[in-house]
Amino acid sequence: MMEQVPADRLFRDHNGVPILNGAGAVKKVKVIGGESKSLQQFISVLVPSNTYQVHMPGHDEHLPYLGQMALMLEIDEDEEVRIDSEDLTSCFNLFRLPQQWVGFNAFAKQVSAAVFGGPASEMAYVGMRVVPMGWINSV
Repeated sequence: MMEQVPADRLFRDHNGVPILNGAGAVKKVKVIGGESKSLQQFISVLVPSNTYQVHMPGHDEHLPYLGQMALMLEIDEDEEVRIDSEDLTSCFNLFRLPQQWVGFNAFAKQVSAAVFGGPASEMAYVGMRVVPMGWINSV
C-alpha cells in the first residue's frame, strides 16, 4: 500500500517547498467469521496536495445508477434479475497508481528507513502507492 518516497520525488510548490499530507485513523468494526473485530482504518488527509490539483475529467458521469436499469430491462415471467450493487471490498487498496503519482501522496511524518529495508538511522518519507481515500481524483 505504501512505499518510500525519495526527497527528489516529492511534489513541490513553485518555491520548491514540499507539499506534504497528513494522516489519521478511525475505528472500524467488521464482522469476520461471525465475530466482531475492532480494526483501524487509515485515512489520508490529502488537502495540501489536492489544493494543487483539479478533478481529472472522465466518464464517471455517464455511469448508470441502479434505478435506470428498470427502464432498460425486459424479462419474461419465468425469469428473474439478480443485482449486486455493493462496492468492491477495500476498493481503495486494490488499485495501484502509476509510479509518478507517489510523490503527490507523500506524508509529512517520516518513518525509519528500516521499514523499507534501509538503515534504521535514516528517516524516510512515505507515500501511498494505491489509490488513496480522500484524493481528489480517486473516483
